Amino acid sequence: MNAATGDSRSITVSASPQALFATLCDVRSLTHWWGPDGFRSTVHEFGLTPGARWLLTLHGPDGASYPNEYRVLEVEQDRLLVLDHPSADHHFVLRLTLLPRGDTTEVHLQQSFDNAEHFAPLAVFLADANQQMLARLAREVQRRATAEGAVP
Repeated sequence: MNAATGDSRSITVSASPQALFATLCDVRSLTHWWGPDGFRSTVHEFGLTPGARWLLTLHGPDGASYPNEYRVLEVEQDRLLVLDHPSADHHFVLRLTLLPRGDTTEVHLQQSFDNAEHFAPLAVFLADANQQMLARLAREVQRRATAEGAVP
C-alpha cells in the first residue's frame, strides 16, 4: 500500500479469528465499535454478501451526523472483510484481515484511497481514528465474550 494514498494499522487481540469475525459481522456489535472514540452509529441497512450495502450514520461527539455508505466487496469466513466506500470526494476501499497468532489474532486494517488528493486532508485524522476503531473492536470482542460467559 502507498503511504501517500492510504492508512494501515494493526492490533493484536486476545481472541480467536472466529470470535473477531463474529463481532465484525454482527450488526448489534457494529454500533459499538465502528468509528473512532466518541462516535456512535445508527445502522440503517446491513448485509454480508458481496454486493450488499451497509448504510449507517456516524454521530460525532459534537452532535454532527455523517451518513455513510459501504458496499461489501469480499468476505472470507474468519479471515477477511473488504468494503468499498463509494464517495465522490473520498472514495476508499477498507480491508480488515484476521491472522491467527497462537491464542491471539492480529487484525490488519488497510484503507486505500483513489489518490493522494482524497487521502491527504484526512490522513492525520485517520491515523488516530483507525487505531481507535481497532481498539474499540477489541473491547467489543471482550464485551461479547464476557456477556456470553465464553473465552474469546
